[in-house]
Amino acid sequence: MAMNFAGVSGANDARNDIIIRGNSPFGLLWVLEGLNIPNPNHFGSLSSTGGPVSMLNNNILKKSDFITGAFPADYGNAISGVFDLKMRNGNNEKREYMLQSGLNGFEVGIEGPISKKSKSTYLINYRYSVLGLMDKLGVDLGTGTAVPFYQDVSFKFNFPSTKLGQFTVFGVGGISNIELLTSDKDVIEDYNQYPFDDLDINYESKMGVVGLSHVAFLSKDAFSKITLGFSAFNLQNQIDTVFRSPANEVLDIQPYFNEDKTQLKFTLDYKLVKKFNSKNDISTGFSIDRFDLNLADKNQSQYSSYNLVTSNDATTLVQAHIQWQHRHNEKFTITPGIHYQYLYLNNSSKLEPRLGIQYQLNERQKLSAAYGKHNQMQGLDNYFRDTKLSDGTIEQTNKNLDFTTSDHYVIGYDNKISENVRLKIEGYYQKLTNIPVERNSSYFSTINSGADFYMPDKDSLVNEGTGSNIGAEITLEKFLSDSYYFLLTTSLFDSKYKGSDGIERNTMFNGNYVINGLLGKEFKMGEYNALSFDVKFTAAGNRRSIPIDLAQSQIVDSAVYIYDQAYEDQYKPYFRSDMKITYRKESSKFTQEWVLDIQNVTNYKNIYLDRYDVKNNSIRTSYQMGIFPIIQYRLLF
Repeated sequence: MAMNFAGVSGANDARNDIIIRGNSPFGLLWVLEGLNIPNPNHFGSLSSTGGPVSMLNNNILKKSDFITGAFPADYGNAISGVFDLKMRNGNNEKREYMLQSGLNGFEVGIEGPISKKSKSTYLINYRYSVLGLMDKLGVDLGTGTAVPFYQDVSFKFNFPSTKLGQFTVFGVGGISNIELLTSDKDVIEDYNQYPFDDLDINYESKMGVVGLSHVAFLSKDAFSKITLGFSAFNLQNQIDTVFRSPANEVLDIQPYFNEDKTQLKFTLDYKLVKKFNSKNDISTGFSIDRFDLNLADKNQSQYSSYNLVTSNDATTLVQAHIQWQHRHNEKFTITPGIHYQYLYLNNSSKLEPRLGIQYQLNERQKLSAAYGKHNQMQGLDNYFRDTKLSDGTIEQTNKNLDFTTSDHYVIGYDNKISENVRLKIEGYYQKLTNIPVERNSSYFSTINSGADFYMPDKDSLVNEGTGSNIGAEITLEKFLSDSYYFLLTTSLFDSKYKGSDGIERNTMFNGNYVINGLLGKEFKMGEYNALSFDVKFTAAGNRRSIPIDLAQSQIVDSAVYIYDQAYEDQYKPYFRSDMKITYRKESSKFTQEWVLDIQNVTNYKNIYLDRYDVKNNSIRTSYQMGIFPIIQYRLLF
């Protein structure tokens, strides 16, 4: 859903990274019930925010906040945006069940009252991958060993009416694993099935979050919220190199790369909100994140091996904020704030002013402007990267990296054209500084990281890189009324950066434009049944790449990249259109829903990546998802 908003681009069917205004997806902050959480995706990585399948289940989510740009002072440690997710409460009157089956998984859910008198409720949802279940049952999927196994659970227990206030216990967790074995005989026959035809990959990830929050109503005009949270993330990735004969027979399999990372995080978050009068509100609070890490990355071969990361360490991030909202009159509102961060790992700290202004022109139109200074620490595994010095000693040369800094300026116009139609226009400029780059002259910058299953293994980085994003966005939206809705967004932007070589280049994410469209219509069929049609399309500039020098690659029998031309080339424009048909049948005892979702209905060939094919001494193009029908059934009772 977030990828339909103005300023957001994906252009990648393999991952659901949320790229906001040309920034790295690593710049996004995930928040669940007020708790900062790790990457909430199956097959995710530690220093990333995306993955192929989300653990977050839309059956349990309620209205949430998605914020781009100069976000308020109560959010920190992010530079592109915030996805503040909230879980709905269970039914406080009766017990309900949900069964659902589709390609995303087989799901069961239950909710209901714990006590009708106190209105306390529970909500639990469990999902298991359908393809994994079919494989367990012995069904041949035609993909060899490449079957995605994943399962996740989400829950929320809400106790709203106690003498001590309101208590909530919530959590999300999941595990996933897949084997991409090109040595498997079923895979060898079709090289186009995987972009890496000389590797065996065994990938496994686990993530879990549990939280306890307490809301105390101090008076009719003030309340406080304290949240205690624990999260765990583990990633294990084993990659082997597959050697083949000219006849395509597997001759040998040798170790290439091994990754094992664990992060434990303990969080205390406190927030106090006070309304002094009809014109003045103040919000203040702090959060403490304690990270315990066990990191191990190793490159290895039959000839040698060396460690990239070996660390068993801990650190703490402290944040604090205060924000004041002043309504000067019915038309003018100002919201200044300050956010502060301190990282104990290297004693780096940042003070961040924020300011929001809103002016109501009339009942339907308003102007807004905002400024925010935002800082984000680097991915924790980057700090502990090992460097082998000339004397043979090991030093963590990235440990003193500072926060990356963003100065974000936004101006907007909002027009409620009618009761159900809204037009929004927004322009922005973002200046990025303190971006880690290499000490020696190079194109490299971490501004291009975060949209993959791994982070670049770069050591000896310094905070001397810069970048900028500038653009304009238009949103035209009709809320659901008269049985139909639509959403049309257009984003034009330019995203640049400079590495340590001082040359201004496009970022990897500089697609220059994104156009999204949504349209849905519901037709009543009798008193209780309905047939719905939904269509969606995305047209966007695609990712940029580093060109391959084919002639040199053929000489050395390995890919040789032209780094001087980094990100000048761009894959052909991305286009995808989806269509969904839903039939809903209601009765007094249960509701049934059948869904046919045809993704990429035009079967448009979007490029995933270009790669040097050693076997054929040529550049091979791998494509993203073709036409893909999904059938789903849901039963509520």
